[in-house]
Amino acid sequence: MRRTKKIIKITLLAILAGLVIVPLVSIQANKYIYENRVTTYLIEEKGFEKEDIESVEGK
Repeated sequence: MRRTKKIIKITLLAILAGLVIVPLVSIQANKYIYENRVTTYLIEEKGFEKEDIESVEGK
């Protein structure tokens, strides 16, 4: 019985950690995708040089 409780606690802890980490990783990935999309648009469509673009920030 004692081993079963330990396994349940570890499983719940892992699920809780996943619920916290997944949204944070998702937000960072979306910011990175947005940054690349905007940079590509500025270079290809608007004719900017990569050196002219100081920064692109996703909010």
